[in-house]
Amino acid sequence: MTVTTYDFPDAVPTGTGLFVLRFNSQLDTNDYSGHEFVVDNAGERWMVRRHWPVLFAEERDELYKLLARLRGPVNKVRMKDPKFTAQKGTWAGSPVVDGGGQYGLYVDVRNFGPSQMVAAALDRFMIGGQLLEVRDDVTSNASGKARIYLNNELRNIPANGTTLISDVNGLSSTCRWTNPKQVEALAGNKRIYRDVTLDFMESFT
Repeated sequence: MTVTTYDFPDAVPTGTGLFVLRFNSQLDTNDYSGHEFVVDNAGERWMVRRHWPVLFAEERDELYKLLARLRGPVNKVRMKDPKFTAQKGTWAGSPVVDGGGQYGLYVDVRNFGPSQMVAAALDRFMIGGQLLEVRDDVTSNASGKARIYLNNELRNIPANGTTLISDVNGLSSTCRWTNPKQVEALAGNKRIYRDVTLDFMESFT
């Protein structure tokens, strides 16, 4: 099966919704002792919800064309967060991955501007197509190197020298549509469509 990745159409208004990380940890409580058992699983994902109180017919058509191409969860779509419009850190320099074999909840980086707060907590950036969120403020050393701690795990090992993308206009998460029944809100031949909601989940494959 060939999987194609599409861009979300610019002709569709952004609407409202969510663009958040969902963590995969679990909590169970023993019924007798009351003790908690916590499992810190990997697998954090971006969860995206778009909601439109009103869509006009032309906007609906553009949205429906995308959903038809997605074929439910078969194909994928690059989703951007319309509310994430600026970084708080400087992101000065031309940062790249510093060393091979890196994955997990931090990444070492070089080529930042020296001795400054280059990234702030909750800033976002991309490595190799994955959207990552910064956990803590990051200050580079005198050589322009820094370690960035992450809220979501870097899944795929990037090559040494891989560029970090921090331009907010280029940030997106590759997602699958999780609930194809939602297309029913776009049924019929109307001038106006109301209360349309679509849910997407970051794709790992």
